[in-house]
Amino acid sequence: MAKIASTINIEEMFWNEIKLYMLQNNITNRNTAIEYMLLERRTLLSEPNNKITTKPKTVVNEVVKEKEENDFIMDAIDNNFDNMF
Repeated sequence: MAKIASTINIEEMFWNEIKLYMLQNNITNRNTAIEYMLLERRTLLSEPNNKITTKPKTVVNEVVKEKEENDFIMDAIDNNFDNMF
């Protein structure tokens, strides 16, 4: 692909982001840094959406365990009540 020359005007905070990216990734050219940042963005957008997650298995196990304990307690109460008469 051919490179196209262009001038852009963006807020200072974005220039600071680009400078920080350049420092963190040892990039000496601002244009290269912007290209890499856009490639990272494209990659992140193309990945499957992992934001929706299921509850951790341990949480499910705790709920099931609590239900089993409640069933045991309810059975014990029912047995005691039945034995009273």
